[in-house]
Amino acid sequence: MSAWGSPGARRTGLSGAGLALAALAAALVSWPVGSAESDVVARVGDRTISREELETQFVRQHLPPGVDPDSARASFLESLVQKELLVLEAKARGYYTDSLVLRGTARYTDKLLQERVKLDEAQIDSVCTESQIQAEFQRSLTERKMAHIMHWSAASIDTARRRIDAGEPFEQVATAMTIDAQGAEVGGVLPWLNDTVLFDEFRVILDTLRVGGIAGPFKSRLGWHLVRLDSVRTREGADLADERDKVQKALVGERSRDSRQRTLDGYRQRYQLRLDTTATVETVTQAEADYMFAAGDTSMIGVPMSGRWIPRDSTRVLARYAGGTITTVDYRWLLLEGGYIALYGRLGPAQAINDVSELFFQRARLNEAQKKGYDRDPELKRRVDLKHEELAVDRLYAAAVASKISYTDTDEKIYYAAHKDQFPRKEFYRCAHIDVDDASVAQGIVDRIAGLDAAGFDSLKAEVERTGHLVRAFRDSGRRGSRLIGPGAVKPVAGGAAGEPAEVEEDPALVAARTMKPEEVGHVVEKDGVHSVFVLIEYQPAGDQTFEEAQQNVQRTLHNLQSEEHLTALLTEIEARYPVERYPERLRSPRG
Repeated sequence: MSAWGSPGARRTGLSGAGLALAALAAALVSWPVGSAESDVVARVGDRTISREELETQFVRQHLPPGVDPDSARASFLESLVQKELLVLEAKARGYYTDSLVLRGTARYTDKLLQERVKLDEAQIDSVCTESQIQAEFQRSLTERKMAHIMHWSAASIDTARRRIDAGEPFEQVATAMTIDAQGAEVGGVLPWLNDTVLFDEFRVILDTLRVGGIAGPFKSRLGWHLVRLDSVRTREGADLADERDKVQKALVGERSRDSRQRTLDGYRQRYQLRLDTTATVETVTQAEADYMFAAGDTSMIGVPMSGRWIPRDSTRVLARYAGGTITTVDYRWLLLEGGYIALYGRLGPAQAINDVSELFFQRARLNEAQKKGYDRDPELKRRVDLKHEELAVDRLYAAAVASKISYTDTDEKIYYAAHKDQFPRKEFYRCAHIDVDDASVAQGIVDRIAGLDAAGFDSLKAEVERTGHLVRAFRDSGRRGSRLIGPGAVKPVAGGAAGEPAEVEEDPALVAARTMKPEEVGHVVEKDGVHSVFVLIEYQPAGDQTFEEAQQNVQRTLHNLQSEEHLTALLTEIEARYPVERYPERLRSPRG
């Protein structure tokens, strides 16, 4: 639970929907607004909350259907009062000068400055003439199917070309050599691409190719390339009158993309960037091995990855530029900043080179921000102060609430036994599936998909991809439940009231899975004419979860209950030390 979460379910009688609303409200950071005494709806210490301030933030909320706006407004105000109490206590306990808080505030400041400079990078003339729109529309009519090998090294692309010219299949070479991780999985085969999304360097090369021809090595802003043109088609039935807004938006987006790329190229030249690709690839290769080893150690599952992966050579220089260097320590921080899942997705040579380049761009943007005086902007200071406040309260929460949460396996089992109805098992199924947009293609897959191992499935997927009919495909889709809107569900209407019963919509593949056995093949037509051909892996009907199945949700529930209890006690303690005045009679609905 966030430090901004409201413990008011017991103190103010909030319903589940009201509690969610209060928690969301408390995530917003309020700001003093001068007001007349009659407009003050609460006081916390020397801080006042005005009706205008309350309404300004309250109108941003999306009330669940059936919630009374006046009751929700009172709950919202209580969240703001509680937040102000936590701010006062965080200051009193010295968390405003805590090293973690100061570091987090500094990073947030850097992020704001970088975002401000990124806006400058994409500044363009957004006015599009009729001739420009016509030209963009004509380009959008051409779609190309191709296979692609990419590398940061021209020598590697030379090697790939020689292997293909010697008779080795393009897909085999792509799998072995491309640094595009997704492309390697499908032999470098790309989906149908519209000419408007291709870089100029690609369009120029492709315009010189016949179908079946191979071009390269050639260089783009992304690296070195080898490309095979497999097919060209023209979109049928396209009408500029229907697509004008879409075409204009694409044109403006392309201008923004090109403007930013020119700016990034300027940074590279101005700051004399020298990226050491060898050191970078060696670092990410080591990081991937260390990550997989650490992730597989179940005895350390409770330790954050930041505590499990420490680079062996933290001083290795990955890039140099005028004014500084980027080391393995910097790269590690960037990898870990996005969390566990983001780390897994960043492990690869191409991703590493992009990440190190991004670290350089971040520093270049900070330099540019200071040159332009953005670090002296009053609005920036206001937002940074609010972030500082939020981080200090988070530290208070960690010390005074989160540290007190404790429960044993026995506690979990006792709670589960007494509240089994809170942990129902929803109907679900898992399958390996290939979804296509053509009935005849789907029928051909039905006879071929059964009994395939992983390699066979990937091969079939790549084959369908080359035909241009593939929508999506997964060897194991995980749990794909029904799209049931729910018994008793209702559609909301204007004013937050409940309307007529909502329509029930079920996943057609789930309906078929109910009568199938594992390893049987199904074929259904899903929404919008997409055909799903699937092999059933597992099906389970709805029912009661076992303790093992429900354990994580039980733990989460106990954590939230204890969090609420300790936070309520903390707020009661704090409120006894600070004067708080509430004026509920001054609350009013905007409707008057």
